[in-house]
Amino acid sequence: MTTNQVSRRNMYFSVRNFVIANEATAKTIPFFTEKYSIFENALREIQTWSEMQKDVITGIAKEKKKLKESLIKISADYSKMLAAIAKFANNDKLMDKIRFRISDLKRMKDVDLRDYAKIIYDNVGANIDKLTGYEITADTQKAYMDTINSYDAVLSTPRTQIAERTQTTKRLAGLFDNADAALLELDFAIEAGQPKQPAFYNSYKAVRKIVDSGTGKLALRAAAVDIASGEPLSEAIFVFKPERGKAPFTTGNGEITKKTAKKGIFHIKSMAAGTYRVSVKRDRYKGKEVTVEISDGVRRELTVELEKA
Repeated sequence: MTTNQVSRRNMYFSVRNFVIANEATAKTIPFFTEKYSIFENALREIQTWSEMQKDVITGIAKEKKKLKESLIKISADYSKMLAAIAKFANNDKLMDKIRFRISDLKRMKDVDLRDYAKIIYDNVGANIDKLTGYEITADTQKAYMDTINSYDAVLSTPRTQIAERTQTTKRLAGLFDNADAALLELDFAIEAGQPKQPAFYNSYKAVRKIVDSGTGKLALRAAAVDIASGEPLSEAIFVFKPERGKAPFTTGNGEITKKTAKKGIFHIKSMAAGTYRVSVKRDRYKGKEVTVEISDGVRRELTVELEKA
């Protein structure tokens, strides 16, 4: 997961823990249980797929390490045996081919280790009649080749690994969008219940803040929703303009323009601290202006409710 996703997931868990601790109050709010169930399912899927992402990365690495250690040991042992045969037969040509210390093998690149292991294997086969005293047989040769082939196979898996990681990453991105969309509807339900449960509402808004656990750069998550239904609105255009004309970037006039995606959400990875005037427009809806305060170290949430024209 990205740093942004980790921060968002931490916020999701804060929301979940808050709801668990205040379950009795939460259940009195109309539509809350239904909307929270959708959010909880999305969070559960995020956990499942994030674990799958870890497994793709670590599983192959562990298998490769295990096979590499085994291949190095077998190759080093066989190299010693062949070296003894070469020395006592005064076969310098064979000695040059197969004489490798275990430290030499450990320093080799992955592909080089595979290639030199095959050289040792071939020379063991060519001299197998001279190695019977070392209990080298056709069966031990087969086991050696199986190890070489298994190691060779794991070297080719990064392409598969990349493909699997890409699919998992895409799936996670979609699940985070689903969780954000579910939270928007949950926000709407809780805000409607604010008059009867003001303390619950204020505490909920506090845990909904995303604390940046990564580089400390600022970020904002913004959303547009229909004021009557609470449904997310795609294609809504947000224009952020710093107050008093202070441009947060070195070029341009400091304005930031963003458009909501399918789930009615977008993110801004980095913004300068300060107050921004935000104008929001969408076809068939009345335009709206709001302000948002960006502070160091906190990823802000901005939800703008639009009314049909």
